[in-house]
Amino acid sequence: MGILNSASAPAQVCTWARTPRQLLRSLGILLIINTGITLIIYSLLGWKHFWLVFATANGIGLGCFVTITLVMRVTWPRFGNDLRILLAIQPLAAFNGALIGYLFVSEYQSLLQTWVSALTFCVPASLVFYAISRLSESRMAAQQAMTARETARRQAVEMELRTLQNQIEPHFLFNTLANVSALIDVDPDRAQQLLGLYTDFLRDSMRLAAMPEWPLASELQMVERYLQIQQVRFPEIRYEIDADHQQPDHLIPPLLLQPLVENAFGHGLVPAGNSGLIRIRYQRQPTGLVLQVDDDGVGLTTPTSAPAPASVKSGNGLALENIRARLQHRYGPAASLTLERIEPASGPALTRATLRLPEASA
Repeated sequence: MGILNSASAPAQVCTWARTPRQLLRSLGILLIINTGITLIIYSLLGWKHFWLVFATANGIGLGCFVTITLVMRVTWPRFGNDLRILLAIQPLAAFNGALIGYLFVSEYQSLLQTWVSALTFCVPASLVFYAISRLSESRMAAQQAMTARETARRQAVEMELRTLQNQIEPHFLFNTLANVSALIDVDPDRAQQLLGLYTDFLRDSMRLAAMPEWPLASELQMVERYLQIQQVRFPEIRYEIDADHQQPDHLIPPLLLQPLVENAFGHGLVPAGNSGLIRIRYQRQPTGLVLQVDDDGVGLTTPTSAPAPASVKSGNGLALENIRARLQHRYGPAASLTLERIEPASGPALTRATLRLPEASA
């Protein structure tokens, strides 16, 4: 009767008895199951001998549980959750449980009867709980694999950010230093201004290595230094930053705007003779943050009024795809990057890159 409870032991050994907390939880479950079986048998006996049945059930269950737990702990490092080992130790587990249970029912049945009863219920129950144990292990393995994939994805995004940081307009460094060298003799003040701006720009870019997020104001400041440098080199370049610098406290992943501004300069204004306008707009809307980078340069290579893929603008397509990947990783579908051609009623046509970020606290 109480022997039925020996079935609870095998299930807990494989997945519930590896840590002290799991062990205590499994013992609690063991007690609950034993109590349930006791009540069933107690009712079958005409509501008699409750404590005798309760002691027998717990004695058999505990004996089986301890035996299987100890054996599986010893064999686990080498064999893991091996069904063959679990089945092989059933006779021993049932016998040890029967020894304890027999102390209470020796007046009613022999030790052999107690052992046979324990073994009869222990084996099939062990198979059921073994299946449950393996299912639990499969879920744990799937969760670990998902965590590993997410970690690898995060590391890949971080590596892409570092790569992007190291590739901020490679020619920008050499061209700037060449301009400084050329200006030293003819315009020392301008050379000093250019060198100071570039030093500040480098300082900003070096800060990004350990920063998953930084204030939008810092990003705008870095972009403005970049544009100031380009303006010293190319006086026909103009820029506007249409944003309240007291407001941009929104935290964003670094280097979201910088590649867009580089695109506007390198693929819009440079082909237009190193002249033109770059305008940066910042808007906080109910749905989140909207950042726009406009330029009146040569424009997209294909006419379109709908969001264009990053590859439309050659050269920095990978950088734009990198931005999209980072947005997806950080915000999911709540964020987006689009490119489009704007044909205003008056004034020159514009190429517009639009970043949409969900609202977030600073």
